[in-house]
Amino acid sequence: MTIVLDAYVIPEKGEFEINFKRKVNLQVTAEEARRLVHRWLLHQVSYMMGAQSPELVVNQESAVWRVPVMLTASHVGPVGVVGHVEVHVETGAIKDVTLCKAKLLQCAQALAAK
Repeated sequence: MTIVLDAYVIPEKGEFEINFKRKVNLQVTAEEARRLVHRWLLHQVSYMMGAQSPELVVNQESAVWRVPVMLTASHVGPVGVVGHVEVHVETGAIKDVTLCKAKLLQCAQALAAK
């Protein structure tokens, strides 16, 4: 599993130190988050989108599962990643549902037009 430390400034080059202590209460597994997003995509966004394996993203304020969304087409298979859906690790809530849906659809349309 990949863990991403989000919103940390690092130098462009050279040595740096990370001192990080954060307690995270995982109440939703990576697989549960992927399945939740997959169902949401199928029922609320598009049957042509699917959820991929998430990564854990941790910053000072929160921890979320960032689930990549793949656009597929029946005649070619996977087309490309059109965005990510963030799922709160404690509640299983999808972050910014309305905005997320709009961004995914916009990116999918742009990708399909290529």
